[in-house]
Amino acid sequence: MPPSPSGSTDLLGGQVYVFLLSILAGDAVGLLYDLFRATLHPGRRRGWAADLLDLLFWLLAALLLAVAMILGNWLEFRLYPLLGAAAGLALYFGLASPVVYGALVAVRRAAVQALQGFLGRLAHRWVGPLRRRLGGSACRAGRRLLRRLPRPSRRWRRLGLRLRRRLRGSRRRRR
Repeated sequence: MPPSPSGSTDLLGGQVYVFLLSILAGDAVGLLYDLFRATLHPGRRRGWAADLLDLLFWLLAALLLAVAMILGNWLEFRLYPLLGAAAGLALYFGLASPVVYGALVAVRRAAVQALQGFLGRLAHRWVGPLRRRLGGSACRAGRRLLRRLPRPSRRWRRLGLRLRRRLRGSRRRRR
């Protein structure tokens, strides 16, 4: 039983309705979080794109909760809708999130593999004949161009090797 537009949610049925709606809103925010978490690779969360997706997530989550509050109790601020949303999040992350997140990651991997296969076939179909027509001259020109580019000096190479050795040594010590 939805509350009346005047905002009266004094009846127990109206309060139960608002509480259950806020639980569903919490579940929806949890699902939205899993969607964004599955979209981004966990080891590559850097840069402006990840920050932009974080901002988009929080905007969508706030919008979703605001719509649930408007539908449930006409933005009348009470504690039990917030507790309902927290309970919905806890239920979702306790029960459904491991299964849903695993399925979303599997779908993401399958989509990436399909896209890589499509782009590989496309490159093989279009770039291969072009390379055969140009012959080895394009490859030789590219190698010549790379030879003319300046290489890092020996001093910088040694510094890089020292840093790599130190990092490898610190990794071994941690284990």
